[in-house]
Amino acid sequence: MELDVKHQIQVIGQDFDQGIFPNILDGGELIPGARPVATVTGKERVHHGQQSKQTAPSGTSAASGTSAASGTSAASGTSGNTAPVACATTCMEEEIDALKRSYPGTRSHPQAHGVWLQIPCAVLLNLGYSARIIVAINTSLHQVSAWGFWVVGVVGIRWIGDRHTNYGDGSICAFDGRDGTWHFGQSSLVKLADIYSMWVFRHLHLEACGHWPGPQSSGHRIERMREFKSNEHCGCDAPRGTYAECCMAADIAAESNPGRMDYAKMHSSIMYAFERQGRRPPLAVVELASDTNGNHVFPKFTPNLVDWMTGDWMRNQAHQVG
Repeated sequence: MELDVKHQIQVIGQDFDQGIFPNILDGGELIPGARPVATVTGKERVHHGQQSKQTAPSGTSAASGTSAASGTSAASGTSGNTAPVACATTCMEEEIDALKRSYPGTRSHPQAHGVWLQIPCAVLLNLGYSARIIVAINTSLHQVSAWGFWVVGVVGIRWIGDRHTNYGDGSICAFDGRDGTWHFGQSSLVKLADIYSMWVFRHLHLEACGHWPGPQSSGHRIERMREFKSNEHCGCDAPRGTYAECCMAADIAAESNPGRMDYAKMHSSIMYAFERQGRRPPLAVVELASDTNGNHVFPKFTPNLVDWMTGDWMRNQAHQVG
């Protein structure tokens, strides 16, 4: 990695740690935020990253998809006042057109109950490789799942994870739906792609600099102990600085107490069960990420919420295709 690229990563990462979110140019290229932005020919669209908490993977229910209390789909953030399903397709067409202008090269594959998106993300100028985000939008259920992949020349694709991805299917968990960061039917697809672009960058920073930059969230002690570095933001509901300064000692003490058989201990057992599942993207999604010509058979969306949340619809169809 070239020194100037490493410097870019460090600067933006330091900003994240200070609560300064980056600006994002067309194509998903990040530049430092909260500073005068020079005009970049061909990339005049500049907007600010979201100021809300960026979450960690979570665990069990089918409620909102990205919250620390739910979290089986990747980034749904469903609200109680979403757009009617009847007009979802028309509204989505306009959103997809805007997305393709902001993220050139985006490909869309509509279906009866939703649309698949393949979104290219530059991440940083002169990085030498890029990212590809696969997004599954179920307009019937108002649910969204997404997966990130590095695209590295002849090497091909590599899944981005497993930090801040959901257990089981390895889908992106980029924000907490309870924060109001993004809502289906109320927030734009461009905004959603920008959130994913920041998530991709933070993985880049994790690889290059050794820690996850900026705020993150996890209400699960086991998750914090397994994944959070001592110098990272804590991620609890009321963080006080870094993990080492906040919950680290209490987490270790609670886990090491053999007599503690309360709700927290039971909750830890649930988390261990999820960890045993591992996190990896479904084969069908990996094949979509590898497809550069749009010739792949796309799994059909289901209007059944249980099938969607468990991922049975994708596994069943992938088996049939295979």
